[in-house]
Order: sequence, then C-alpha cells, then structure tokens
Amino acid sequence: MISSKGKIRGPKASRSSSNSESDFQEAWGKLEPAINQIYGKNASNLSFEELYRCAYNLIHKKKGERLYEGVKKVISSHLSNIEERLRVFCDTSDHFLKTLTGFWDDHTTCLMMLKDILMYMDRIYVPNANVSVVYDLGLELFRDINIKSVKNLLINTLLEKILSERKGCTIDHFLMKKTIEMLLALDISREKFTNRSWYHVEFEPHFLSASESYYELEGLEYLKECDCSEYLKRVEQRLKEEKDRIDRYLSHSTETKIIKIVENNLIKTHVTSLIEMENSGLVSLITNNKLSDLNLMFKLFGRVENGHLEMRQQIQLHVQKLIREINELHSGNFKTKLSNSNHSLNIPPITVLDSPIPPLQPPTNMQPNPIKWVQEVLNIKDKFDKILETCFERDKLFLNEFNVAFELVVNENPKFPEFVSIFIDESLKKSIKGKSEDEVDTLLDKTIVLFRYIAEKDVFERYYGQHLAKRLMHGKSQSEDAERNVISRLKVECGFHFTTKLEGMFKDMSTSHDLLQNFKEQTSQHASQVDISVIVMTSTFWPISFNSKSTLILPEECQKIIKKFEGFYLTKHTGRKLTWLTNLGTFDIRGEINMSPFAMSIIMMAFNSNKNSTAEEEEYIEYEKIKNLTDMQDNDLKKGLQSLSLGKYKILIRERRNPKKKDIISTDRFKLDVNFSSALNKIKIVNIQSSVVTGDMNFEKGSMENETDRNKTLERVENERKHQVEAAVVRVMKSNKKMEHNSLIGDVMKMLRIRFKPTVALVKKTIESLIERDYLMRDKNDRKIYHYLA
Repeated sequence: MISSKGKIRGPKASRSSSNSESDFQEAWGKLEPAINQIYGKNASNLSFEELYRCAYNLIHKKKGERLYEGVKKVISSHLSNIEERLRVFCDTSDHFLKTLTGFWDDHTTCLMMLKDILMYMDRIYVPNANVSVVYDLGLELFRDINIKSVKNLLINTLLEKILSERKGCTIDHFLMKKTIEMLLALDISREKFTNRSWYHVEFEPHFLSASESYYELEGLEYLKECDCSEYLKRVEQRLKEEKDRIDRYLSHSTETKIIKIVENNLIKTHVTSLIEMENSGLVSLITNNKLSDLNLMFKLFGRVENGHLEMRQQIQLHVQKLIREINELHSGNFKTKLSNSNHSLNIPPITVLDSPIPPLQPPTNMQPNPIKWVQEVLNIKDKFDKILETCFERDKLFLNEFNVAFELVVNENPKFPEFVSIFIDESLKKSIKGKSEDEVDTLLDKTIVLFRYIAEKDVFERYYGQHLAKRLMHGKSQSEDAERNVISRLKVECGFHFTTKLEGMFKDMSTSHDLLQNFKEQTSQHASQVDISVIVMTSTFWPISFNSKSTLILPEECQKIIKKFEGFYLTKHTGRKLTWLTNLGTFDIRGEINMSPFAMSIIMMAFNSNKNSTAEEEEYIEYEKIKNLTDMQDNDLKKGLQSLSLGKYKILIRERRNPKKKDIISTDRFKLDVNFSSALNKIKIVNIQSSVVTGDMNFEKGSMENETDRNKTLERVENERKHQVEAAVVRVMKSNKKMEHNSLIGDVMKMLRIRFKPTVALVKKTIESLIERDYLMRDKNDRKIYHYLA
C-alpha cells in the first residue's frame, strides 16, 4: 500500500492476531510451498499480495529471524539439487557453461520474485540484523554452493576457451559474455567494493597469469620466425585481439592489465633485439623507406618506457654514421680539431650514452667535393624530415634528438661553413637557371635550414662575402632577386649586423652602374679603342685587400681611359681616393678572347711585337725577359703563364728546360702560337692552380681554399672574434654597471652564440684585457664582481 506521502506501508494487522507459534507455522506454511513452486517454475497460480502480507505479519510479530533463516534454508536446498545436476552435465565445455548459466538465469529470476514477496523484510529486518537482502543472499548462496563446487573446472574451461580463440579457433562469445557477467555479479563479500567480485578475485588472476606465460613464449617464437616488420604486425594484431576480447565478453577493468602484459612480453622485453635485428631492424626500415613499418614501430614502442628512448639513440648513431661516411667521401682530409692552437673553432666530440664516437679518418688521397657533400647532407635531412613528419608524428623528443645529432656531426667537418657557402654560390650561378620561383624558394629554404646548423656562423659570413663578391664582380649571378632573397633570409636568422656588408656590396654595384653610364655619356664624343667597365667598391664592404702588392704594366690605351675615369670620378667625389685593382678584372682582346689582367699584360707587353711572324719565325722568350717586360711578381706571372700555356686554350707554347718540373719555373721559355684557332667565337682563359697540370681541376676544387689560405681566413676570423668579444663584454657591463663573474660570462656567451660559440677561456682573457685598459675594475671586497668604468 502507498500512503498519501508516497511511502510504502504494510497492511494493517488483524486485531485477533497473536504471537503464538501457530501463527508462525500458519504463515510459513504458505510461504515455504510458494518458494518451492517459484523454483519449480510454477508461480503463475500464486497470490503475491497474500504472500507479501504473510511475510509482513511475521516481521511485525518479531519473527524476522526465523523467516530469514527459513528462506535461506529453502534456497540452499534448491541450489544443492542444482549442484548435483551440474556434475551430470559436464561432458563438454560448451555444455557445462550453458548448463551453469542456465541455472544462473533461473536462479536470478526466482530471486527477483522472492525480492517482491519479501520486500518488507528487506526494508525492516535486514538493516537491523545486518544481513544481506534476499537477492544478495541468493547470489551468495549460489556462489558458495554452486560456483565453489566447480571453481577449478569453471576457471580452466574459461581459460581453455580463451586459449583456443588466441590460436585462431572460433568460440561462442555470447556464452562467454553470459558466464563473465555471472562472475561479475557474484561479490566475494557483502561490502560493495570495486573489483571485489568473484571474477576479479578468483578468475582474473588466473587469466593474467596464464596470459603472461603465453605471451612470454610467443614473443620468443616470434623472434625466431619473423623479421622486424612481421613481428610488429603480429604484435599489433595481438593488441587488437585483446582489446576486442575485452569489448566482447571480459570486464573492461581487465583491459589495462592484459594490454600491459602483451606490451611487456612482446615489446618491452625485445625492444633492443627488434631495433638491432639484422636486415630488418630500425636502420633497415629507414634505409629501405618502409614508412608504414616505422610508424608502427613508433606507435608500439611508445607503449613501453624504454621503446622511444632506444629508438632515438639508434637514430642518433645512424645519422652520425651516415654523415661521417659523407665526410669521409666528400670532405677530403680534415681534422675535427684545428691544428692551430690559437683558433677557438674546436668542435666537441659527439657523445651518445656517454660513449664518445672517435672521428673517422678519411683516406689521405681523398679530394673535397663541397657540392656533393652538401647535396648528400641535404638528402639525409630531407629523408629524416619526412620520417619525422610521416612516421614519428613530429614528436618533439625525436626532432630534438635528430637536430642535436645532426648539428654535432655536420660541424665535425670544419669546412662545413665553407661548403655551404660554395653550395649557395654554385646554386645562384647555375642551379637556379630555368627553375620556377617556387623551386628556387625550395632550394634556398633547404640551404638556409642547413645554415642554421652551422656553429661558426662568422666563418660562413666571411666565405659567403668572398663568393658573393666574385659573383657580383664577374656578373655570374643568375638572379638578383634570388641574391637579395638569400640576404633577407640571413638577416632574419642572424640580424641586420650579419648582412650589413653584403647589402653594401649590392649598393656599390647599383651606384657603379649609374656612375659608369654617366661617364660613358660624357665621354661618348671622344672615341676610344678601349671600352671600360668599372665597379667602385667601398673598402669596408668588400672582402678584398685594397693594398694589393701585385704590379701590372697596362697598355697605353688602357692607362689613358683609366686616368680619364679617375678624373671624372674625383670631380664628383672630392676627398676620396681610388685604388685600382686591375688584377681582379678581365680583358677582352679583339672581342674574341677573355682573360685575366696578368694574361693580357703578358700577351700585350711581351708577345705583341711580331704581328706578322709565322710559327717557325716566332722566337722563344725567356721567363726573366717576360718578367722584366711586364714588371710582375713571380706569383702573378706564373699564374698568367699557366693559364696561357697549360689550360684548355694554349695561346703560348712552353719549352721546358727541366722536364721533371711540371709547374712554371724560371728556366722555361715561351712563344706565341700564331696558328692557334678555336671553333668558338669567344673563348675564356681562366686562372688555374698548379694542380691543373695533373688533370685534376674541377669546379669544387677551384672554389675551395687551400690549407694556407684557409688558415689565413681562420686567423682573420679569430682576430675579428676578439673584437666582438670585447664589444659584447663592454655592452653587457655598460648596461648592468656591476656584474658577478659567472653572470657576465653567461650573458656574453648568450649574446655571441648567434654568430659563434666563444670559449670561456677567450671571454676570461678578454675581461682581463679590459681590466688592464681600465674599461672594467674588480670590486675591492669581492674579486668575482666587476664594475664598469665609464
């Protein structure tokens, strides 16, 4: 019955009722048969209202304990009968599970009916007596009487089913799900703790233990049977199968546990073996561009704590190995540390897992090939960029590890800055010809990315300035827009101070063009046999010595036009001085032959007298006589004679007094080859090095500095660095006025790192020098504190 307030109330007790034993027997006499009929599946004729009233009266008359015990006894009796019947139907695993779950369904249906009849007992008696409600009591009895008696059989049957499914057989998922749901419903204790069901306490530990043993053996079998790719695919399949098994019939609380077992036994234990697997491990996957397998390895190894760490370490080693091979093949002979102890360009050794990798020593006969070196390094960079993007999902740790390994190993080649500059130089002279704007941008992007890895950017700046100057002076650049694009990108990377001189060179070229045009317009009425082209260079911008000691006697016609231009220029720019660097120019003779000033002077001053001589009549001229006629230094004279007698176009014929000497020597004699001819309308005779005699000359070698020039370049860089460190120390101290020693060194190194990495020793030495010159002073009480002196 329901009161007006919505609360359930029992029917009113009869006034004639008594507490006699006969009343209990009468009520129980109705309830006990009814319970038996419910378990006998004959409850259709029962009056649940009357049965509820009987139970209510017994509770009202304080007979709740006898009623509770009576119900428990009847239920236990029926479950005992089920136990006997279970032992009969155990011939097959499916039959056993179907029988057990069938009994379970019947039992829970009966408990729902009893729950309705004994509702008042559950509400009044059970809380006071601290016992289980009727439904839970029935579950506990089923657990203790029925499940307990078949515990081992039940667990083994379920494990056999799961094992059979793992081996590829088909099982009844619905039956398994019903069985697991039954076990989850059976709590071990009356308290409703999480994961305290019979499933979690009794079955799950056996399931996990069996799975541990199974996957431990399977991992070893996979290693014997599979290569790395196949192994990873099988592991992926196993993880999917276990996830599906959870979704189909096991408890979701088991998912993390079983997945962890699969991960530990199939992945974590064998990470190193898989990575280093011969012909199919990580390096092989990278080499053969198996991107899908690399992505699968990344995902699977990310599940275990040591997976990605070992992958990154192996990638580090592989990147180092690849670039070291490139260094060995294309860098020529080099040392990781500069031989001159005054240089501070030493590159630290590469270290992985605190184990230094000794630098490779290339064969002594290898020649440097900057273009090939940069192309190969860029190929590696492109390849790993694609792998990082496609396979490793731009993982920051992988990206950082690659960048660190890449930066260290490319800087192990001390010619790295020069090589990048040569590559850009070649690209701007040749490679961008015929390319679209997008293709040019892509090429420049790649080279600028490589530039970011240069540790000694000031060295690159010097080489790039030299190469840019040559391109501008000789008109070799294919695109002014591309040139300015490179400078803009360098400015973004390193600031405007880095590109001030480079931009100044472009400004000089533009100014010189306008100046030369005005000069030619002014002097057009005065005809001249010589046409002049002049570049007026600001000495602070161009990486050229304006104090050249080269001497050169020019023909009279050339001297006249030079004086005329000098007079024209000085009338427009008073207070300036022009220094003519004729040794850097070229001359076109009769519009057919382009040559260096030295070669031109030799031809015009020494071989321009006998214009009508034949080859037989032409006399040899001694080296010393040519030197006197041209007034050249030996070095310049030999370069000119080499280009004329040993190059592709041999204008002069050389007679060697000492056949063992291939280079030009003072005892050689020369004469003009008056029969020289060429199928080309115009030829160019270029300056060459002495190595051309051996036939080894090519673009890369011609662009590379020799060791003597390179050491001079590094000495100039070192001197510039000293001034930059001084300026940085003064700038920091001027801003802070007072600083502690370590803080000052840290700020100075941070300020300079965009150009180069100064050594602590260099900064300390600079501080001492500034103290001696009264720019700084030590604190009187603490020598580690400095004060700035205005």
